[in-house]
Amino acid sequence: MPVAPTVHVYGLREVQRAFRDVDRKLALQLGNDLRKAAEPVLTSAKGKVSRYRGASINTIRIRRAGATVYVEQSAKKVTGNRGDYGALQMRNALEPALDENTSRVLTDVERVLDRYASSAGF
Repeated sequence: MPVAPTVHVYGLREVQRAFRDVDRKLALQLGNDLRKAAEPVLTSAKGKVSRYRGASINTIRIRRAGATVYVEQSAKKVTGNRGDYGALQMRNALEPALDENTSRVLTDVERVLDRYASSAGF
């Protein structure tokens, strides 16, 4: 089974911990800015899912857990007649949306980290 493409930023937890030591509000804002960096993937994935009849684009959302940001399908159960719909969304919407926007996400994350590093005196 192929591995899902991901964007990894090494050292992000350490940077976030350093920012938290400088200012707690700064760490919270960093998380919010990382969520904004994931917006292009969310928008693209919703566009791809919307072409399927009966698909709900409202179940695709951005979730943040610590220094990690996810674009995920958040429906908690299988409904209807398609037991494979989660895999279909992953293959035909979420993974292609990430592939299309990887360079933009990386650029946005880099800008966010540079801005915070310079404002924190690093």
